[in-house]
Amino acid sequence: MPRYFGTLKNKEIITGRELLDGEYEHLVNISDQLRLFSNCQTLYKIFLFNFSDFMKYLISVDVPPLAMSARTSQFDEITFNINRYLNNMLSSFKAYDDHVPSQLNRRFGDNSSQLDSFKKEKSRIYDSFFEYRFLYKLRNYTQHREFPKYHIEYKADITSPESSKGSYQFLLDAPTLLNNYDSWGTCKQDLVDRTTLINIKEEANKLATQMTNLDIYVSNFYVNDLNNAIQYFKDKFQASDFLNVEYCIIEGIGNEGETHSITTKNLSTDVISTQLRKVKAYEQIKKNEG
Repeated sequence: MPRYFGTLKNKEIITGRELLDGEYEHLVNISDQLRLFSNCQTLYKIFLFNFSDFMKYLISVDVPPLAMSARTSQFDEITFNINRYLNNMLSSFKAYDDHVPSQLNRRFGDNSSQLDSFKKEKSRIYDSFFEYRFLYKLRNYTQHREFPKYHIEYKADITSPESSKGSYQFLLDAPTLLNNYDSWGTCKQDLVDRTTLINIKEEANKLATQMTNLDIYVSNFYVNDLNNAIQYFKDKFQASDFLNVEYCIIEGIGNEGETHSITTKNLSTDVISTQLRKVKAYEQIKKNEG
């Protein structure tokens, strides 16, 4: 049965030329490589979405300070939601930490320089940044002990005697965390030495920065795969618009009466589009900083 190169745009499938000998196998191999990179990107994206939801909720808390200090039902609902969003963020953080090594192993091998480099970089970040090791251990705390109890502060900028605009700060107490859990590992000394309350919003924000740096680090492993895939599509099929379309293999075209069907195999080229957009975004950020 003949197979064809296909283009997907605006929910429309356009049939290209028939695949020649060896092209199908080569396209499947490219697709497998791109899919493994896509898996890493998905793990990062899930973390980023959960982080964004967590931050948005913290910012959105807007109740009278008396309702918080009096520990009303509003207070209980707010702390419930904070821990719900926190749990989602920490779980996706742990999922990234657990599953990216397996994706690198599947692509490059257990003894590869890429996997070894990732482990060393992750260890460097863990040792260098409190937010990374603290929230890594806090995830274990929430899974095996309890959800944290918060100290709550309300800070306002008084613009006139009649009005003020403020925000809540949700803080964690290091001695309480130490008393309630004994598996903090190397983070234990951080908590012993801590003389101020831990601002969960600030630490989450700093963690997101480290996760973005780690995502860039991982993405660099796949540069050759991405470049080779892009070049192959251009040379063999004159396909170069990765920002607006996706590409596929059309494996079968069926007609039964008035019913027409097409069987396709996705080639995971959406990850190329995602990466090109990220590169543009990073370049713009650097330009703005400069």
